[in-house]
Amino acid sequence: MTVIEVGDLSKRFTQGGQDVVALDHVSLSIDAGELVVLTGASGSGKSTLLSIIGGLQRASEGTVVVGGRNFAAASEATLSAARRELIGYVFQDFCLVRHLTALSNVRLPRLFRPKPTGPDRSTDLLARFGLSHRLHHLPAALSRGEMQRVALARALVNDPRIILADEPTANLDGANARVIWDYLHELNASSGLTIVVATHSADWVRSGHRRIAIENGQLRD
Repeated sequence: MTVIEVGDLSKRFTQGGQDVVALDHVSLSIDAGELVVLTGASGSGKSTLLSIIGGLQRASEGTVVVGGRNFAAASEATLSAARRELIGYVFQDFCLVRHLTALSNVRLPRLFRPKPTGPDRSTDLLARFGLSHRLHHLPAALSRGEMQRVALARALVNDPRIILADEPTANLDGANARVIWDYLHELNASSGLTIVVATHSADWVRSGHRRIAIENGQLRD
């Protein structure tokens, strides 16, 4: 079953007085349970594509259907609800709230759901990622690898159907990068989560179920 469908998608904006084409008529589909690696150099358009699929940006034209919901035609309120219910987003720079503890950062997405469903798994998720001893530490007291594991736990706390990870290991050393990859691979294998990772790392390319390459805003074979 297709869970992400992008059709003839383009994204244009103006930067420094010049028109920039970030995405140029991109079309792709991703099935439920796939682990897809989106590759490309810096500036190729992969982060823009991921953010549009995640409802964080609007396309200039084209269609975006995620989990059966038409993101291109959705209101901001509808997009916000879809992000809460469908998607867990892992950012390259972690995006942790610096005055909140690790546990409070993970719990944060639940506060934005009108009626959180199911038990609060924040503590269990942090324990799963080896962070039981860091529950009450602020981000400044965590290593980069620990911060990324907190960010991953936060992305999972609302039980999303889709995980979007934008360069999740770019700021990590090799050992910590492998830990993050192993966690995501395990999640995909054990729970059937659909996972899309934007990266330039060759390790991710070898490990993914499917590779989609992007160059200058266009998909390449």
